[in-house]
Amino acid sequence: MSNKLSDFFKSNKETSGKDALAARIITVKAGETIPCDGEVIDGFAMVDESAVAGVSTPAMIEAAPGRNRVLADTVIIEGSLTIRCNPR
Repeated sequence: MSNKLSDFFKSNKETSGKDALAARIITVKAGETIPCDGEVIDGFAMVDESAVAGVSTPAMIEAAPGRNRVLADTVIIEGSLTIRCNPR
């Protein structure tokens, strides 16, 4: 029987930070920065996109067509999102 923790580190040893986020599903909560561009698959949040998009009004993001895209380096003000990160 193999050690699961050891197998995890062996399989992820050569993965860079950007590659580790690609095609991963993550949950981001209020006050946290979204680490990747992606598609929301669950949740609802008000997101501050001013640093990236230059828009001063927070955007309402949810798992609905037309409102489900998020940008890396934006901050969730309120709520939480489950995101499928896009590969770069």
